[in-house]
Formats: sequence, C-alpha cells, structure tokens
Amino acid sequence: MSEHEDKHTNDFHELSGKEGMQKISELVKGIHIAMMSTLAAGGQIHSRPMGTQDVPFNGTFWFLTRNDADKVNHIRQNQTVTLDYADSHNSKYITLRGKASSIRTGQRSKSS
Repeated sequence: MSEHEDKHTNDFHELSGKEGMQKISELVKGIHIAMMSTLAAGGQIHSRPMGTQDVPFNGTFWFLTRNDADKVNHIRQNQTVTLDYADSHNSKYITLRGKASSIRTGQRSKSS
C-alpha cells in the first residue's frame, strides 16, 4: 500500500443509527438501480439489477419482483443480501449488507 492510499484509511469511521441512515440516504439518493446479490442453495452468488422503489429511506429498501423469482427463493433459504449502488459520474460507490424478506402481493418486498 502506498503512503497516498494509507492516508485515506484515517478518514474512515463507522456510522450507525440515525446518523448512519441519513448518510446512506444521502449516498444512494438519485441512484435508482442496485445490484442485489443473493446466495443460492449450492453456495453460488447470484447478482441482478433491481429498481429501488422511490420512498423515503428509513433503514429499509423496497423492491418489486415476482413471487416465483429465483431471488425470492434464495432469500427464503438465506436472508443475507448485498446491495451495490454505483454513480460513476459522481464517484459514488456504495455496498450495503443486510437481511431481506419477501412479502406477497398487496404488501411490499423489502431489504434492510
């Protein structure tokens, strides 16, 4: 690691609670597509683009999909997901890890 790269490690600090949610909201604002990664039963990681629903962020991201989609079956088997957001024009790259759940039609599907 170069001296230049090393200096950036001092800029890192972990956020949580209300402050963390506010920062995440600011970072993903305006980025509609997330790459959602799930883990299949055989251990393979599957990623696909998902459109984030435009609702105020409160710690949960909302996505719409078919109930019989592979990603829903993956989430039923293992709730751990990764969401990757990218805005190359503004050099913003965000990776979030959390638990997902599926809610049937008439309700919203969520990842938090």
